[in-house]
Amino acid sequence: MDEEVLAAIFDQWEGEQGQALWLAHVASFDEGQIAEFEPMLDAMETPTRILWGEHDAWLHPRVSEGVARKLPHADRVLISEAGHFSMEDRPEQVATTLVEWFAEETS
Repeated sequence: MDEEVLAAIFDQWEGEQGQALWLAHVASFDEGQIAEFEPMLDAMETPTRILWGEHDAWLHPRVSEGVARKLPHADRVLISEAGHFSMEDRPEQVATTLVEWFAEETS
């Protein structure tokens, strides 16, 4: 990732105050808030393309397999040489993948 982009994303978490904010942010994550919607995913009719970095260290690509299995009209594309921030790591590949998919969906 470009150093300027990396700094723009992560500098807010530096220092004692930034680390305290990060820990408070992570502590507020509650997967239970979305768990109630999970059983409804198999009823979705919306075509969905899931893009995932093949080297995502935060959410392993196996997570994307599970998401794709729950959505009946989903396909999944792993973005090569990309991590959690695929759009920053491989913007051209993300854009091309989306443009191709939109062209397929509208034809």
